[in-house]
Amino acid sequence: MLVQISYGFTISDNMGYAYPLSHTLTDEYGVYAQDLGTYMSSGTVWVEAYCAGGDLDGRTYTFRVAARDSAGNEASAQAVSTVLHH
Repeated sequence: MLVQISYGFTISDNMGYAYPLSHTLTDEYGVYAQDLGTYMSSGTVWVEAYCAGGDLDGRTYTFRVAARDSAGNEASAQAVSTVLHH
């Protein structure tokens, strides 16, 4: 069964311009990996709700974004979304 996850992020820099370098979504099993593009700061994705046999706490998906500012400084952040058993 597929379920929908909505996401959104903002990149800002008070000294100049900042832009995304990468934006990905992966699952805890290492099976699902998707490049969400560098210019999609919000949207929805469909992911698998299936959980492995002994996994009772749901399947986790990790959104990761990396960015660079005009001075060349890089930073990254991540957020986790858990899809419960269906």
